[in-house]
Amino acid sequence: MQLPPDESEAILEPGLTTVILAPPGGGNIVPVGDGTLSEPGRYAILCFIPTGIAPQEYLDAVAATGEPPESELPPHFVHGMMGEIIVTE
Repeated sequence: MQLPPDESEAILEPGLTTVILAPPGGGNIVPVGDGTLSEPGRYAILCFIPTGIAPQEYLDAVAATGEPPESELPPHFVHGMMGEIIVTE
C-alpha cells in the first residue's frame, strides 16, 4: 500500500472485482461490477478518496468525468480506512 500510484495500480487493476462509491448518507454508485463478491477468496476493501477532499466533491467529479480527480493527497486507506472480506463457498 505504500507503493507509488503507478506501481500499486499495476498490482490492483488485474484483480479488480468491483468498485462501490458510497457517499455519506446516500446510496451507492457502482461503476465497476455489481458489488457482488461471488468467488471464494480474500478481498481487500480500500477507500481511495484523498484525505482532505470532501467526499461529495470527489463523487461529483467521478460522476461528471467517469474518472477520479487527480490528487497528490494520500488516500483514506493510508489512515486505516480499509478492511478485508473473506468469501467462502
